[in-house]
Amino acid sequence: IENCYFNTGDDCIAIKSGRNMDGRLWNKPSENIIIRNCEMQNGHGGVVIGSEISGGCRNVFAENNKMDSPSLDRVVRIKTNTCRGGVIENIYARNIEVGQCGESVLKINLDYEHNEICCRGYLPTVRNVCMENVTCQKSKYGVQIIALDTCTNVYDIYVNNCRFNGVAQGNFQSGKTRNVVFNNYYVNGGLVLQQMPYKHYSEWMTYSEMKRVPQSYMLDFSKRPKWSYVMGIELEAMLDTYLKYGHDDIRRYCQMYTDTMINAKGEIRGYRLEDYNLDQIRTGHFVARMYEHFPEKKNLKAMQTLMKQMEKQPRTKEGVYWHKAIYAYQVWLDGEDLRRCCRPDSQTLQPNPRPQDRTQPTCLGRDQPAVLGRQGNRTLATLLGQSSGMVYHGTHRAARRAARELQTPRRGDRTVEERPRCRHQMAGQGHWRMVSGDGQPETQGQLPGIDLLVDVRLRSAQSLPQGLCGHQIP
Repeated sequence: IENCYFNTGDDCIAIKSGRNMDGRLWNKPSENIIIRNCEMQNGHGGVVIGSEISGGCRNVFAENNKMDSPSLDRVVRIKTNTCRGGVIENIYARNIEVGQCGESVLKINLDYEHNEICCRGYLPTVRNVCMENVTCQKSKYGVQIIALDTCTNVYDIYVNNCRFNGVAQGNFQSGKTRNVVFNNYYVNGGLVLQQMPYKHYSEWMTYSEMKRVPQSYMLDFSKRPKWSYVMGIELEAMLDTYLKYGHDDIRRYCQMYTDTMINAKGEIRGYRLEDYNLDQIRTGHFVARMYEHFPEKKNLKAMQTLMKQMEKQPRTKEGVYWHKAIYAYQVWLDGEDLRRCCRPDSQTLQPNPRPQDRTQPTCLGRDQPAVLGRQGNRTLATLLGQSSGMVYHGTHRAARRAARELQTPRRGDRTVEERPRCRHQMAGQGHWRMVSGDGQPETQGQLPGIDLLVDVRLRSAQSLPQGLCGHQIP
């Protein structure tokens, strides 16, 4: 069948070999059929085998065809049931271009018309079906297989080098099958994997990132090697993956960053101590972890430089760290996490903390009590308290949202004049949950500074010192 145009409203090409007893009696399979250079539009299917296929079907070749219509339900369709029986095998489809179809690009259904009244018990078999180099731009399913639950009669199904875009519900498979193989098969731009390439998602994510960014110092879409807390956080997670599951290439990837960013003298590339930027400290956490497991003197020297910054980091009169030197007197709650450059079990790499700096790791979830050390309390007091006169790093909405997270009373909406305006914003819930520390546990329960949170009075924007808040949002 070649060089034909089909617009039928039903199956465009329907291959059959007898219905039920009639097909079994004669036992003559339809075979050795070639379909090429044809165009199909409206219909229940383009190339369809069944359902009256009791005599069997084999050796069907469909190639170089075009199909496109929202009223064309399927591209290649095999339909049968336990009334029909028969063996369907050696079905090949390749080089088919599909604009769109209503349901599936490939559908194999062994439960067609399951309510049909008939003599049951004739188990059909579908095997050795291959679809190759087929493209489709829109469909409900890519591959849809409905097999039997009682036996494995669908097997050796191959989908090779196919790309289906605009697939609404991906692939569908039910019943017992064997050896259904997807090779270089893409749905909506993503490679379809029947088996995870790695046992654990952490390994998979790590290797995916390593493949996308072969140089660890170029993470975070960097144009040049960069010392950044983003790298520190991500590489520390990769280091955890290595420590849990092994793989020396992950270790080498982590070490590539410290080897590139820290020279033999312990100098950190792109780092300036005089910036007093807490963002620069967080990467030290990763370096400390590397030093713990793979000691190098240069990394220790880099850690000591970061510790020197923490010793001299500017503070408010309450003892809370400025976030950056260029943001005088500004306190960012996420800085309480960024300032930690070592774990509690790495005390040898830390300077002696001030007694009031000791905090307990904190999670202020919806169902958990507030747990903060003195440093965290002072930070909250600085952010929300009236006595300090500090600017809240965020919007009034985030402030109210944070107050609700802490389950503290709050007053009603302020007037416009009472709401400080600042160019910096923060995501209220996310940052409030990031507070954590590096010392011994302290008392759990209500915040000692709760009185400052009860009466949340933020300084008016008009009374802020000139230049403190930067550009004012109108």
